[in-house]
Amino acid sequence: MTVMHRQNTLFLGHENVILKEKKEKPYRLTPFIITFCEDTLTSIDIQNFIEMGLRIIRFKMTHVTRNDKLKLITMLNNAVKLCCEKYEVSNWPIAISIDIPNACIRTGFLKDEIKEPQIYLSEQSIVELTSEVQYWNQCDEHRVFIDDPYTLKLVKPGTEVSLCFGEIVMFCTEVISPKTVMCKVERGGYLGNVRFVCVRGVIHKRPPLTKKDVELLQFAKEFEADIVTIHSIRYPDTIKKIRNYFNGTRVPLIISTICEQEGLNNIDAIIENSDGVILAREFLAHEIVDKHKMTAIQLIVNAKCRKGGKPLYISGNILEETLQNGLLANTDIADITNIVLQGCGFVLRAYTDASYVLTAMRILDSICKSVESISPKDDFWRMSMEFKTPVNAAEACILSCALLVKQSESQVVILPTVTGRTAIQLAHIAPEAIILTLSSNPIVARKLQLYRGIIPIIYSKKPLKNWQDEMMARIEFAVAYGIKRDILKYGNMYVALRKSTPTSSFCDNVSCWKVVSEETKKHSSLQNMVWPTEFDKKLNEYDAMELPGQQLPAANAYTPLDHVLNLDIKSPPGCQRLTGIFATMGKSTNDVETMEKMIASGMNVAVLNLCYGSREEHVETIKMLRQAAKNYSAKMGRNYPLAIATRLAGRKIRTGRIAESYGETVELKTGEVVRITTDETYRERCSTYTVYVDFIYFADQISKGDYILLDNETIMLKVEMISTSTLTCKIERGGFLGSYKDVFVPNVVFNMPNYSDRDKLDIEMAVRHQIDIIIASFVHSPVAITELRSLLGEKGKKIAIIANIQTIEGFRNFDDILAVTNGIMITRQELGSDITPKKLVIAQKNMIARANICNVPVSVSAHLLSSMRYKKIPLRAELLDIANCILDGVDALVLSAETAVGQYPTETVACLASSCKEAEACVWTKQIFHDLIDKTSLPCDQATGSALAAVLAAQRTIAAAIIVITTTGKSAQIVAKYRPRCPIIAVTRYAPIARQLHMWRGIIPLIYEDSPDTDWSIDLEKRYTFCMKWAMEQGFIRIGDPIILVSGWKQGSGYTNTMRIIYATADIIVL
Repeated sequence: MTVMHRQNTLFLGHENVILKEKKEKPYRLTPFIITFCEDTLTSIDIQNFIEMGLRIIRFKMTHVTRNDKLKLITMLNNAVKLCCEKYEVSNWPIAISIDIPNACIRTGFLKDEIKEPQIYLSEQSIVELTSEVQYWNQCDEHRVFIDDPYTLKLVKPGTEVSLCFGEIVMFCTEVISPKTVMCKVERGGYLGNVRFVCVRGVIHKRPPLTKKDVELLQFAKEFEADIVTIHSIRYPDTIKKIRNYFNGTRVPLIISTICEQEGLNNIDAIIENSDGVILAREFLAHEIVDKHKMTAIQLIVNAKCRKGGKPLYISGNILEETLQNGLLANTDIADITNIVLQGCGFVLRAYTDASYVLTAMRILDSICKSVESISPKDDFWRMSMEFKTPVNAAEACILSCALLVKQSESQVVILPTVTGRTAIQLAHIAPEAIILTLSSNPIVARKLQLYRGIIPIIYSKKPLKNWQDEMMARIEFAVAYGIKRDILKYGNMYVALRKSTPTSSFCDNVSCWKVVSEETKKHSSLQNMVWPTEFDKKLNEYDAMELPGQQLPAANAYTPLDHVLNLDIKSPPGCQRLTGIFATMGKSTNDVETMEKMIASGMNVAVLNLCYGSREEHVETIKMLRQAAKNYSAKMGRNYPLAIATRLAGRKIRTGRIAESYGETVELKTGEVVRITTDETYRERCSTYTVYVDFIYFADQISKGDYILLDNETIMLKVEMISTSTLTCKIERGGFLGSYKDVFVPNVVFNMPNYSDRDKLDIEMAVRHQIDIIIASFVHSPVAITELRSLLGEKGKKIAIIANIQTIEGFRNFDDILAVTNGIMITRQELGSDITPKKLVIAQKNMIARANICNVPVSVSAHLLSSMRYKKIPLRAELLDIANCILDGVDALVLSAETAVGQYPTETVACLASSCKEAEACVWTKQIFHDLIDKTSLPCDQATGSALAAVLAAQRTIAAAIIVITTTGKSAQIVAKYRPRCPIIAVTRYAPIARQLHMWRGIIPLIYEDSPDTDWSIDLEKRYTFCMKWAMEQGFIRIGDPIILVSGWKQGSGYTNTMRIIYATADIIVL
């Protein structure tokens, strides 16, 4: 069923793929083999075939003398030499295949007295078939010799016998002896010398590998043939015998040809032991019991070959009309199209004229290019799942390379190779890519011709001393080759897969490049802060095979239900928290020691709420925070990048101060009446009867019947009467009101400035004291963000802006706000009042998802751990709320009153940190990764492609960390977008960049303070080593763990295009 679906996917559910305008591929991916017969070709003919794209030549040498065989080889060598001279290349890798008949059944020779090259067997005539040896050269219209006595003796009356691939069909009427049967001809035709014989439904008993076959194998061994094609393979033991025959010498690739039912019965073992398979339809159609099953057999064998990673070629009825007389049959087009869609190659067999072969090649080339350009490309994920998690680093690099090709819409992969194994694996997982391989070994290059999509290039230049220079020289050589042959054009993206060092045992470096004009000359030319803490459990506390935080059965599930069913409560959480923690400062945190403890417990960003306190108090808090970070850095031995954020009052309306005669609060009782006034005389003397609000036009913009919410919805008033500056309200829900509490009116958008005079002074203070983040409150539209950027001016242009969404207007304009802001904060307190609490869950999930797609960091504020203001133990409902926020996709969580005025600020941060780790283990990162890829525009840029490759590699190898070398932080942010399960260590020299990176999920910013090395590559390796050593000291990387490295190809920002995989070692030196 799977194979049937694959064939039909082009037409069912892929209408857009077909209808979308596609450019024809610059190079045919589908390979084909041409069988050369004796005495029919010249060197010029072969040269023409090579220029038309011939990659593999199969020599049919069964009845050819040794001298004639040498003549054929000489003609090929001369043709290759002519091509090399014409196109000014040193070598042209054409693979040679020697044909071994093996157990095929053939007729004998015609009688000498018959002067014609063939005889006609007429319908209804009676013909004797015999295996008596004396008749081997005595064939005529009445008697035909068959060279297989083992099979002939199994023929019974009614058995169908076909000669010349069905041109002549007869049925046995009488068995005379074990060596002779009589047959009646049902379909007449011409019979020549040594023609193939097929017997339907009879098990073949002829032993494999005759003396003639051994002679051909010896010839293949002597002249080092690249490929040996074995006919009539019925059992895998035959393949093993042939491999043993080549022991001690270079073993050619072995292609097994399936000609009979026995081969189909053992197809799995044959595929496993072969390097490739030919499905000989010209034989099978006349051998299997039910000839109508041929289509199904082709699909099944193709599926098995694809699963086994072996190429499949189709032989029989491929442009036979064209090869015989130069004409094209209509049925050929449909057949060839289906074969191309199935990813198979072709074998062109018998021909009568060399010009007909050229015609057939042109037809094949045209159809292949057209069909390949519209083939659906959604098989990647299905094929990638064939690699069982965890994959090794080599497999992960291949998968990442294939994904990078897919997402960047690169048509070409450049791959320097020694053995060709990586190219073969890549061709299987990325069947739509053109893979330019570079090898200094012509033998490897020729053998790679067998595989779909691979163009082998022989690189014969003298190696350079520096490895990196040598790799770049090879890549540049391939780019020039591609440009010269129109495989690459200026502006095209291409991917390079190579080794990072000469000692690497596999291709561990994936990079994405663009062809630019210069390439023709020099071709391009502590846990907190999501930091480790003393409270984190170290990886070395677990057994070597334990993978804390992975929940692998759930992570690798295929459906949401299976994901949830496989979650295991006994599985430990990850060692490293990925979700950021914002904690608001207040009277409960107003000393350096408490701040230092909060950092140690997990605080990433310290928030100053400028609605409370004086500017002088906030300046003092900033100084204390920096001192706390300095103290903690001294303990950690590393510069700890604590970020500081200020939260502007913005469009927030607050009450005045409670009169001293009432104490700290007044009680507003349900059912009673209270006046809301903007009269300044009541600013400092609010009471039970009158409450001041600080927006002078408040009464002008309120309507009768509106509800006014005070102090986080604790108190609800209903407007009953309106005067110039005063509202008379009925208390619908009473409570105790303190000083300077928030005022909110649901579904009312006030016409008021985005920033008050006080806000502007606060902004000046933030710029002056180099604050990292400013949180703009009550953002209704993008205008508020652009206005804030203007107020920040040149000196504050590097300060990150977070838009606080608190109203339904902000929700409605969310996409426009996303386009201009650096981050989003969803404050559920006011937002829930504006859209009703019941709709809050929808709004939260919707906004988080939209922010995730745009890679804008999003945080959630309000009511996270409210109970911990007074108690050390949180409510279970709060812990579930935190988990749901993380499952929704938040980057960070914001603690407000819980830490600002709560009794247990340090414990609250620690509780949130541990809760996050438990929830993070439940995230279905695999599906999120797939979903985000689907929403990524194509083609993606180089940095995005590298990030995708890194996250896929981390996912499939179960990497301990992704290390990103970054200047601006952008590369780390892109990696974070795709939600890897492991932490992202962003190494930068710029402390402000490091501090702002706390806004993104999973990023651990690390400041590298050593002076730059003059050699950029050495400097890069020093930063990797520094990062690895630190991570191993902190205990979330252990020896042997896979590590993903992401960097650029040169110094500076904007050059990220490379992904590597290494394993952590005790000496923590990256080479």
